[in-house]
Amino acid sequence: MTAFVRFIAVIAIAAFAAAPAIAGSGEYTNIDSAQARAMIDKGVKVIDVRRVDEWRDTGVIEGAALITAFDTRGRFNPDFPAAFAAAVEPDEDVVVICRTGGRSRVISELLTGRAGYTRVYNATGGMMSWIADGNPIAPCPNC
Repeated sequence: MTAFVRFIAVIAIAAFAAAPAIAGSGEYTNIDSAQARAMIDKGVKVIDVRRVDEWRDTGVIEGAALITAFDTRGRFNPDFPAAFAAAVEPDEDVVVICRTGGRSRVISELLTGRAGYTRVYNATGGMMSWIADGNPIAPCPNC
């Protein structure tokens, strides 16, 4: 685990620790971009946890909910839990994606371990793998 990912994990865990916990298994499923595409094509929601500048630079998955989890300094976005809860039910399938899979992994761990989500899929290669594998992207609609 890189120092940056550890740092993000500590910040995210501290933020979620301050909120009331709902018991969860802490288990999520890692998927590659082909599996993510198959799920998204079947209507599974996708949450892109990157920042606005990243959405603007690379584009986004059409129909993804764009909810920033961490700012440019790695600080957890305090609005993330409420925005995520408004977009996804705890028992609903959801694909979580970031740039390369690190932030989405941290968020997946928190969602399943602390927030009571049960059907979370972490896109391990993130948008870099999604794009490298030739999957479609769209311009960020509100960036």
